[in-house]
Amino acid sequence: MSTTKTNIESILQLAHQWWSGLEAQWKQAFNEGVLQLGNIQDVPGDDDLLYLFQDAENIRLAGPRAPHPNLSFELTNLSGIAAMQKLSFLSVTEGALTSVSELAGLQNLTSLFVQNNRLTSLSGIEGNKNLVNLYAQGNAITSLEPIRNLTKIQILSVAGNELESLEGITPAHTDEMRQCLVLPNEKLRDRDILKLQNECQIIARKG
Repeated sequence: MSTTKTNIESILQLAHQWWSGLEAQWKQAFNEGVLQLGNIQDVPGDDDLLYLFQDAENIRLAGPRAPHPNLSFELTNLSGIAAMQKLSFLSVTEGALTSVSELAGLQNLTSLFVQNNRLTSLSGIEGNKNLVNLYAQGNAITSLEPIRNLTKIQILSVAGNELESLEGITPAHTDEMRQCLVLPNEKLRDRDILKLQNECQIIARKG
């Protein structure tokens, strides 16, 4: 047996172990939203399984409330994404997410879309140092502290949350940030918006 064939079989075995450990909602999400195999939880074919396990770079999953849904249900967590190390683009919108903590180890993530979920915090993305685009509008997020050291962010969209300040956006974000869409957030004060402009030279805009 060739070394290449042995390696593939070894990876495939790991992929099957990964699949067996997924929650039922994620088995359905991958089949329905990514592979377009329908509303099932069956193990996909070897090629599709290997793609998900080791090659997927872009994942888009939109719940039934989305303008263009590809899921018939709302995802409640991001556990199915945690091991997808090559992922650079992730969109899980119009769902029931309450946390993004499962994204902590995804070093290649550059674009994250989690708008219109049930998030109260962005804790967990502190290590996503390559994040460029963050869309988290329409949640219940109270703080931007988790993005303090994410200085590559170019587009930040967090309107329609429960932000109590803009702490977390710092002068270190100034050079890269092109759009700072933080309005409206009813708990923000005028002085927070002025501070952002005066100290960071970043204009707070409507999202």
